[in-house]
Amino acid sequence: MKCFMLALLGGTHQHRWDPASGTCEKCHREHPHHYQDGVCDGCGYGCKHPALAPDEALPSQKHHCDVCGITADHEKTLIAKRGDCWQCLPCGFDWKTHTFDGSGECRVCNYQCDHAGTLVDYSSDWHSCTFCQAKMSHTKTLIGTRNDCFRCADCGRDQKTHWFDSAGECRICDYRCDHTGTIVSWSGYSHRCTFCGMSAEHEFNVIIGTRNACRTCGACGEPAAHTFENGLCTSCNYRCDHAGTIEKATPDKHRCSFCDAMLSHNFTIIGTRNACRTCAACGYTGSHYFNATGKCSYCQYQCDHQDWRFKNDEVHQCTLCPVTEPHTLVVGGTRTSCRSCSVCGHVWTHNYNDTGLCGYCGFQCPHTYGDQFGLCDECCVQFCNHETTTTKPDGSVVCSVCKTVLKCAGDTFYIADPGSVYRGSYHLEGTLNGQKYYRQYKGTDSGSGNSKTTSFEAQNRYLFALNIVTPTNFGGDYKYTCQGLAFNDKADSLPVNTELLTGNGRYIKDIKQYEMNGDFRAESNYTSADWPTLCGVTADNLITM
Repeated sequence: MKCFMLALLGGTHQHRWDPASGTCEKCHREHPHHYQDGVCDGCGYGCKHPALAPDEALPSQKHHCDVCGITADHEKTLIAKRGDCWQCLPCGFDWKTHTFDGSGECRVCNYQCDHAGTLVDYSSDWHSCTFCQAKMSHTKTLIGTRNDCFRCADCGRDQKTHWFDSAGECRICDYRCDHTGTIVSWSGYSHRCTFCGMSAEHEFNVIIGTRNACRTCGACGEPAAHTFENGLCTSCNYRCDHAGTIEKATPDKHRCSFCDAMLSHNFTIIGTRNACRTCAACGYTGSHYFNATGKCSYCQYQCDHQDWRFKNDEVHQCTLCPVTEPHTLVVGGTRTSCRSCSVCGHVWTHNYNDTGLCGYCGFQCPHTYGDQFGLCDECCVQFCNHETTTTKPDGSVVCSVCKTVLKCAGDTFYIADPGSVYRGSYHLEGTLNGQKYYRQYKGTDSGSGNSKTTSFEAQNRYLFALNIVTPTNFGGDYKYTCQGLAFNDKADSLPVNTELLTGNGRYIKDIKQYEMNGDFRAESNYTSADWPTLCGVTADNLITM
């Protein structure tokens, strides 16, 4: 029995809707459908999709019913022909474009491209199909001539360039290059074929045997250098004539710069003062070989001794030959001239003894120049001990004999002992830990007599005046009290330590040693052998000043 849906229309007629046709069985009136997913939600009528068409948004994937509004995927019927891939029969959409893989097969309909009329050359190894884009190896017809390698039977590629290995054989068509007209020199050791790239060592098998060519390579014409031994080429037997290539080398031989042979000079005797003999080949001029009498053993030239040079205090020697003669002395006997040789021109300096008397000419040095140490600048004799001095109004002290300034104005004392390293003028520089120290200044004189001036320069030598009455530790294991004077080479530390009684430059009036807890250990005094005499002040007064 059919299932009908009933409805009243105008209160006079009850429709009986047929779901199959969507019309009333009594009056055949068409029901106004309202579709949901292709089915009328009023009468249950399913749309027959009489008006399917490709979807406007996705025409290649879906179609659309204009009656019920449903959108659905195409129902693909595979065609698998060169110009057609598939067709949707319900809506009539025809998809002609294949989706090929790398082998030319369509991934949708499995159509295999036959590449008919669409193969083109792609490279020396491949051709490609312009329809499916597949790449395939050439179908090679080998030609194997110098200018042709292979031809592809499919795409028609005409491959003219060979792919040669290192031996000159083509890896594709097996053509072996004959290198005709294409061998060139690549280096001094090998040649190369410009066509196939093969290289090989030269074969110097063509003998030339001339000065400019020994042998050549039969393949490329590269020339080989001569291999000379004593002027004879061991490869082609060419003997060098040394023409224009002789150069000076040693006093005994000259050298050919072309074959490197060493050849004896061909001397021509000259026999003059300035030339003994000359080699005609290289121009070398040989030196004289003089004997003890001044005669050359080569050219027999007798030296005339035109010039002499000083040899020693007894003789002078000829500047050209080994002959010597005694000096011809001229005695000067003055401060600036001791004696000289009238032949060689040598001038002797004075040879002073410890009194300033020259042992050569008898000149007595007047000691007109001196320095702060009382040494004569001329004869270096100690001529003044500065025993007599004059104190000037400004407090400076000057030697009454040589006029040397011994103590600067404002300095405390000076030391005038001849030759002493402590000699100089001493200035109070400061204090360290309550102990005074004085710095040494050495003078340098210029001029003489009353016009003499002295400039002073500070030295790194200091005299410390030590007056330490409280036991004090200065580093080490003990404490000390000390009264005395001690030289030191720096002013940043006191010269108080366990070596105070053994060093130079020490006048220690009294020193006492204590344990660190204050217990007395020992007491002593010390004066070093080199202790100088202080001038202008006594040692004891300097300690307590």
